[in-house]
Amino acid sequence: MRFTPRVHVRVPIASRLAVLAMIAVVASFAIAIPACSKKGGGNPYSPNSMTPSPPPPGPTESFDSGVLSSGSFSHTFANAGDFGYHCVIHGSATGGMRGSVHVAIGQPASATVNVVNFSFSPSPANVAPGGTVTWNWVSGTHSVTTP
Repeated sequence: MRFTPRVHVRVPIASRLAVLAMIAVVASFAIAIPACSKKGGGNPYSPNSMTPSPPPPGPTESFDSGVLSSGSFSHTFANAGDFGYHCVIHGSATGGMRGSVHVAIGQPASATVNVVNFSFSPSPANVAPGGTVTWNWVSGTHSVTTP
């Protein structure tokens, strides 16, 4: 027969109540399970056939400077969120010459981005909702276009 020592620890009642309160708080949160669908119909819960539904669309901003070699272009961002853009000549929404704008409360009212060589600097540009970003062409022929 194997001997297993027992250790008795006295835990104050206040600590036990605190643990029970934390368990109650955690248990009160609902667990959100993403909706699933099966390609081609059928049972959406059969193994290896579930694909998550796409997330709801976020805020959108649409802008297009057109192709420029000099000058500047500005856009005012009404909504908070993260917004990508690219140069239609040298990039795309997924690669090449691209940048982003981060719009959030507490950010400055305006930002300036330099369009130079094959980059946007800085990226991301940070502005508050209702803030304006101005892109200044320093060199090259480029555009600032939302995907």
